Amino acid sequence: MERRDFYGSPAVQKVSPDSKGKAGSKPKKAKKQTVPDDYLILGFDTEFVAPPRLTLKEIREGISTLAAGVGKNQILSYQFAAIGPKGEKWSGIACTDTNDGVDDSRLSIGEFIVFALGSGLRSGVIKSIPSKIYLAGHFTRADFTAFSDFKSMTQVLSNIRGTFATTEIPLTIEINFPKHAAVELNLYMRDTMLLTPQSSKNLRAVGELVGLPKIHLHTNPDKDQRLKEQMDVVRRTKWDLFRRYAIRDAEICAEYLKRISDKQIELTGVKRVTPTLTGIGVKLLLKIWDERGPNASLDILGKEEIVERTYSKRLGYYQTKNVKVLLEEAYWFQKFAIECYHGGRSEQYWFGPSYEANWLDYDLSSAYPTAMSLIGYPDWRNVYTSYNVDDYQPEVLGVACVDFEFDQHIRYPVLPVRTDNGIIFPRRGRSYCAAPEIALAKSLHATLKIRFGVIVPTRNDDPVFLTFIKRALDERSKSPKGTLDSNFWKEIANSLYGKTAQGLHRKRVFDMRDREMKELPESEITNPYFAAFITSFVRATMGEIMNSLPRSTMVFSCTTDGFLTDAKESEIKNATRGQLSKIYSRQRKLLADDESFLEIKHRAKRLLGWRARGQATIEAASPIDPAGKSPPMPLAKGGIHLIDHYENDLLENKAIQDLFWNRTDKTTFPVHSLAGVRQVVMFDIDAVPVLRTKSLNMEYDWKRRPYDVRQSSKFKHIAFSTLPWDRYEQFRMVRDVCENINNPVIKNIDDLESLFSAVATVYSLEKSRTKGARKQDKSLNIMMKTLSVVWHHDRQLLGRLPSKHTASQFARNLTAAGCPCKRSDVENGKGTRKISKFLPPTVPATTKTVEAFNFLKSIYPDLNPAKFLTSSAPADWLKFSKGGFVCSFIAKLN
Repeated sequence: MERRDFYGSPAVQKVSPDSKGKAGSKPKKAKKQTVPDDYLILGFDTEFVAPPRLTLKEIREGISTLAAGVGKNQILSYQFAAIGPKGEKWSGIACTDTNDGVDDSRLSIGEFIVFALGSGLRSGVIKSIPSKIYLAGHFTRADFTAFSDFKSMTQVLSNIRGTFATTEIPLTIEINFPKHAAVELNLYMRDTMLLTPQSSKNLRAVGELVGLPKIHLHTNPDKDQRLKEQMDVVRRTKWDLFRRYAIRDAEICAEYLKRISDKQIELTGVKRVTPTLTGIGVKLLLKIWDERGPNASLDILGKEEIVERTYSKRLGYYQTKNVKVLLEEAYWFQKFAIECYHGGRSEQYWFGPSYEANWLDYDLSSAYPTAMSLIGYPDWRNVYTSYNVDDYQPEVLGVACVDFEFDQHIRYPVLPVRTDNGIIFPRRGRSYCAAPEIALAKSLHATLKIRFGVIVPTRNDDPVFLTFIKRALDERSKSPKGTLDSNFWKEIANSLYGKTAQGLHRKRVFDMRDREMKELPESEITNPYFAAFITSFVRATMGEIMNSLPRSTMVFSCTTDGFLTDAKESEIKNATRGQLSKIYSRQRKLLADDESFLEIKHRAKRLLGWRARGQATIEAASPIDPAGKSPPMPLAKGGIHLIDHYENDLLENKAIQDLFWNRTDKTTFPVHSLAGVRQVVMFDIDAVPVLRTKSLNMEYDWKRRPYDVRQSSKFKHIAFSTLPWDRYEQFRMVRDVCENINNPVIKNIDDLESLFSAVATVYSLEKSRTKGARKQDKSLNIMMKTLSVVWHHDRQLLGRLPSKHTASQFARNLTAAGCPCKRSDVENGKGTRKISKFLPPTVPATTKTVEAFNFLKSIYPDLNPAKFLTSSAPADWLKFSKGGFVCSFIAKLN
């Protein structure tokens, strides 16, 4: 094996054959640390060449046939950058020997540690080795598998958000040196990706935060990317560039972890690094709570510490341990509170291309932190039930099951109803929700009845999250936007809410030790009452603003804490005078000394929308600055991850639009991802590229119903505005029909009519309890079969017919009426075995069948459609205007 040390000269040092590094086969129980000890940070990275992309099936088949190299990367080098306890720094790189593209000399983790520590000792940078080492990589799922003994490491590694890190139990390494006692090291594995803000997830962005920009292999972005895919060539032909590029990645990881470590020590006094950034936030919050007095954290969370006795069969006696459990009063309604917790409000109010307007994308400033700051000190011992709507005020920590109905003029109902496809906001129904939305619904004059409700009394003059949130926002304001400190505090504040909701709704993750899926556990601050209130307050504030806008303005979409609208800024200002907006403004003044709480994130002139979190920009907004630069434009891809690399958002935005305009029901797109944690562990492979093909779905999600529809002459595509569903069952039926026919592509009015005809068929058949046809049969097909049976077995239902009226003539008349039929179809009616299935009334009352019967009546005057149709007309909720300009917004389209 060739070695290259940090000076870059080849084969300077080789690992002594008498030295060895071996990972312990059994994880040792983590020792409780009473005095913080020194530790060393070891930034770590590998360079490799990935194999050709294969499907998971091809990878499994290759493994079963022992095909060489299948599921494995070609490892080129291991590199490190170390930062000692006193700030000492050194780095190095170890290159593997390769043979015909297959590496046969992977290092074990022990060998790698020996190489890294030995380099520091030989050079005199350090004199001794700390027993505690933090090994930090970026997206470790791609790098830790490069160690030859990775399989044994899985006994202590944890799967956190699809990558690897250790939690409480370290990886124990025992190193034997000639003539010296063995040294035992504890390795704590960290992934810097779990410790970076959402805005800085890639390593390039992390490098910019710490002042260590990634090395470019080429000035041209496309050529740079191609070289990254051929690192073996770079190593062979441009060694100095390869070495600098490789070590820089390790340096970024080491330096970033050092900065985060220093930050955590400063905030909590604990000399260690938690695996995630949100974990640091939780530690700081608990520290602030504990400063209130003994057991304050437990008191706030509605918990107590008790002594639990369990009998040990192995030992033959009872053992005791202290455990934290819910207070009796908090436990009573815990499951009910969980049912009242929902995520953010995400809806698309317009499908297809929009009309031209000055579209603005508004966001609530620090939405979740602001809502958190409202929660007062809870009195769990005095929890009570209430059936009085007036008890549920915007700042009350209460949850309830509510029957509701909004007036027809309310454009955006505000009480959530959970479905398998996210939450919807129908006009009437039953909602499990929290106090802020109940208070808002009352202000909108909704009819409300509390079926069951629980209120936790709070001291609102003593908010429990306020100190933490205010400190985070104050610290963030001290640093320029985009810096490490600014992003750190922004993430700390914004992500803490998620910890209050962790584990409330079932979510399963792969456990690496036990090789099975397990439910994600609760966090240290999980609390369903807190989580329900926080999200409810944000949804309610959004709902209040949207419902306060003039009816001449439109909301294009909303997503969690923001919405796209064509409202003027003066109209927005008037819409923020409601009760919830005033509370929000008051909190912003308290937290950030600024009463304004809406900020414009994006602008556009014409939009494209297809579903929740699915929007693109057809036409960008005009420049608003002297430099003539267009402002940021809306682009939310709705879960579509394109594999191509785009230099800017304009190119990616265009690619998304091309997919939308050209889509068919057969359109697929390649999804190039890496093998997941489960595949890596179960198949013993690296995180190699995996090729998946995914069906494109850029159709409407039907969280609301079409209102007025028009075909855009410019874009040759349908567009429609929407109204809320009257009730949940309507949404469920449409979604079920769509899923049964694989989400039909809706590009024109005929497509939409066909879909709603299919829905009307299901609706009519269920209503009449008729089993005359399968649900997937179309209404016109059922009509044709029914009339063909009647032609042969009960012709008098058709009234007087012309003399010598043949089956061929009857088939032609049905076809002319819009009900496709051939002579053979009519003749098939004679041999139908179960005639009772087609005895009227069995024809679903859809728009198309009603029109077809009206046409037939002109040929057969005595025909009575009411005898055949399951109802006299389609249900009102299945109707929509076809460009009749019932909606003033549709009239603007062309």
